[in-house]
Amino acid sequence: KKKKKMSAPTPIFFTRESILFPIPNVVQSLLIDINQVVKSSLSPGTIISIVPLTKREEEDISQSLKQKKHEEVNKKLIGKVSSLARVIGSSKRQTDTIISISVEVLLRARIKHVDIVDNRIRASVEALDEQMDTFLSQASKAIETNFFQIIRKYLDYNSGSRFLIRYLEPKQDNAGLVADIVTSSLPCSFEDKRKVFEAVEIDTRLQIVTELLSKKMVEADAANEVNQSVKSNLAKSQKEFYLKEQMKAIQKELGEDSKDDLSVLGERLQNSDMPNEVRVIAERELSKLRGLSPQQIGYEMNRSYLECLVDLPWKSNPNIQELTITEARSLLDSDHYALEEPKNRILEFLAVRAHTRNESKLLLSTIEKVDDNKSLVNVKVSSPILCLVGPPGVGKTSIAASIAKALSRKLVRVSLGGVHDEADIRGHRRTYVGAMPGRLIQAIRRAKTKDVVILLDEIDKTGKSFNHGDVSSALLEVLDSEQNNSFLDHYLNVPYDLSDCVFIATANRRDSIPKPLLDRMEIITLSGYTHYEKYHIATKHIIPKQLSNHKISSESLKFQNDSLSILIKQFTQEAGVRELERKIGRICRYAILNLEEERNHNDKIMIIDEKKLESIFGPPMVDSLKSHKLAIPGIAIGLVWTEVGGKIMFVEATTMEGKGDIILTGQLGDVIKESAQIAVSWVRSHFSNSNLLHPNILSPSPTQQQQQQ
Repeated sequence: KKKKKMSAPTPIFFTRESILFPIPNVVQSLLIDINQVVKSSLSPGTIISIVPLTKREEEDISQSLKQKKHEEVNKKLIGKVSSLARVIGSSKRQTDTIISISVEVLLRARIKHVDIVDNRIRASVEALDEQMDTFLSQASKAIETNFFQIIRKYLDYNSGSRFLIRYLEPKQDNAGLVADIVTSSLPCSFEDKRKVFEAVEIDTRLQIVTELLSKKMVEADAANEVNQSVKSNLAKSQKEFYLKEQMKAIQKELGEDSKDDLSVLGERLQNSDMPNEVRVIAERELSKLRGLSPQQIGYEMNRSYLECLVDLPWKSNPNIQELTITEARSLLDSDHYALEEPKNRILEFLAVRAHTRNESKLLLSTIEKVDDNKSLVNVKVSSPILCLVGPPGVGKTSIAASIAKALSRKLVRVSLGGVHDEADIRGHRRTYVGAMPGRLIQAIRRAKTKDVVILLDEIDKTGKSFNHGDVSSALLEVLDSEQNNSFLDHYLNVPYDLSDCVFIATANRRDSIPKPLLDRMEIITLSGYTHYEKYHIATKHIIPKQLSNHKISSESLKFQNDSLSILIKQFTQEAGVRELERKIGRICRYAILNLEEERNHNDKIMIIDEKKLESIFGPPMVDSLKSHKLAIPGIAIGLVWTEVGGKIMFVEATTMEGKGDIILTGQLGDVIKESAQIAVSWVRSHFSNSNLLHPNILSPSPTQQQQQQ
């Protein structure tokens, strides 16, 4: 063994997560930061130390150098194993911050002493590599033999590393060098390579490399199994596809067919009640679909189209038993309080339908002598399109639901608010990607019956787009009883009868509905509820509903005397009862909170009075009518119309010196401004005949008289 000696101080360079193993007569590239080169001399023949570090270790040492904490740098570097190398070639710039230096790594060395001058690190190192003993122990021989066997197996597994065989054969007498060479080309982590690099003893190094090669071979076996499984699955799927195509060809020659998805779709098509002209088109599309592969582009589109045709109901139900007028009146009275005029108009609508249906049935039975079911099918009752117009919360949607109950039909809601594309009504053409039927056809498909009540909600909020057409114009065909019996959806591309559907529209404002569309409908106005009507709606409908939703008994929450009237008059301001329902819901939550805070809340009773209302909602939001305002001169009472109902307005006037002009304040409309001007003109024209006006009113002031003189 050679005697270990301390080398002269050499410059230290750091490599980030890369290791240069000592391989004689092999020139290796060292990638280092350009800042390290400026601080050191790298002329050919210079001996340097290369320390492999992780990213975190390199950053810690750099930070310590910047902060001039030299003792911490010494602690981190002393004792580390480094590569002692000789500079062979000059530096070459790789990037803006990295250069490449050609070096020959001579041996391993351990850092014993570190000197730092002007942030330049130099270290004295001690050589660690030893000559191989001529006579090995039995254990060492066994380790070496196993090591070379594993290398041969690994090189057989990894075809990309077979070039090492010729290079390693002359070096079999130096197992440590072979271990370094194999590890340098082995695809493993930096930590695994550093374990091999820091293993000075040959036996330990060979054992570590043997374990790494064994793991790589196990990973290679697993990867081969996965690859073989993938290949076999692909071959199996291709084989199944080929056999299925052959089976289809054989069955086509024999005139047979298998029970696949298309066969089930064909059976549904045969059992469907669609018209003959539609059936011909569907069968033609099905035959095209049978000739397509599921992987082809148009397969799913054609299949979705056929499923839509099969799912749609094409005939009406002859066994619908509508309620009698008496039953319908009872239903409307139980679901809705007040609204007598709208309810009477709805009853007239139902009565006309029933009368027309009975008379048509009687006429057909006497002339054609057909049975009851056939007469019911042939009868087409043409009824007007009702449009319920009123502010939010007055019960437009609930009235439509009551009409559906009276007709014994399903209610399907189609929201038109914000719709600006004509294709939402007529559907998209199948040439577009993601095409689908219009909203009306989709609603009927979901209902699974033609005899539905379709609620066209917010028909006054439809939009108009330059590129996508006019929605209101598309609705003209739908709402016209003379045209909707052959409605053409662009997606279906076949006529569909909508005359069996009952259309009911809702809107908040009549003037927002386009005039051609308004001409197709009969308007039923729901103006709103009075305070008295709101009181009864709250006691009969809203309070029981909210108590049930919040799981509160009627004995635990009570309204004292006129507290409910105060809530309606002073804490809500609307034509409907939607805000009132929210207020009552908040009262229920307030009651639950207070009852839960009490221990024996089962015996607790919450009574809502005026003070409780102010503690929940704060001061009243609506001022009540004060009688003392009527006695003040200069105040008049007016009535105004708003979207939430009628209101009382106080008009206040005052006089002052001036030119006799009138000043109007507030957000007034043009009509109100014109009314004020008319009133002033009338006063001026009748001033000389009136004894009620003060003589100084509308007359020039003393200052103005002096100016006139």
